[in-house]
Amino acid sequence: MDAQALYILPLAVAAIAIAVAFAQKQKMGAMQPKSHKRMTAGLVLLLAAFSTGLATGSSEAVLVLAALGVLSLLAGFVQWGKELKIIGQVLREQRVDFVTGLYNRRTFDERLLAEHSRTKRTGMGYAIAVFELDEYDQMSDEDKLNGMKMLANALRESVRHTDTLSSISTTHIAVLMVDTRAEGGLIGVERARERFFFRSCGHDESAPVTRPMTASVGIAAWDDSVVDGQHVIVNAEETIRMMRKAGEHGVRIHRPRGYAAGEAAQERSKQRAATAA
Repeated sequence: MDAQALYILPLAVAAIAIAVAFAQKQKMGAMQPKSHKRMTAGLVLLLAAFSTGLATGSSEAVLVLAALGVLSLLAGFVQWGKELKIIGQVLREQRVDFVTGLYNRRTFDERLLAEHSRTKRTGMGYAIAVFELDEYDQMSDEDKLNGMKMLANALRESVRHTDTLSSISTTHIAVLMVDTRAEGGLIGVERARERFFFRSCGHDESAPVTRPMTASVGIAAWDDSVVDGQHVIVNAEETIRMMRKAGEHGVRIHRPRGYAAGEAAQERSKQRAATAA
């Protein structure tokens, strides 16, 4: 291969690099990152240095162009790291609730959809516990915010690593408990309620409140009657509303319609069997 061919080859490679950069710019529109421009410039300078060396044999020109190319590439990589950090923060903010630091409703719905599909295949089941602060409407705005933060902290210490914690509304925090039934989540739920009350009594300086606080919980589980995961959330939230309507606090498990009548019938059958014996 003669010197002229070696001169044309790097120019062709540079042209391909520029064409790729232009295609990516068209794809990304006005959002082309600075790092891409700097790295492209560095690549072009390096190719230009290579071409100049082959064409003229001037070592000084090659060194200058190569140095500029390396500096441009390094600047591009530094800028790239900054952009990745910003992108990561934006993505986290899209999936995380600003107040509590927990997953938001969007992320919770995605996890719930996947778990519901898995449960339909395996039959292992899942349950959802929805937490709500007691006497929320009587609290100051600051106590509401700090109370939700404190409840989130207590739940982080209490749930299993396989469970999903999410702030699904301004007043509700939900826990998706996998591979369990409603009764199976009671221990963790009660532990979280105790830790939350303990924290509210002045033992959580990260979210100070002006009064001791408690939380009530509605628990609902998957069964063959539910249409989808959203149905389970509705059942858990409805359970809390029924408690509020009755003036109650604490933990209540959602029961499907006819459950109480079925339990009563079973109890009567047991009594008749005992009497006959």
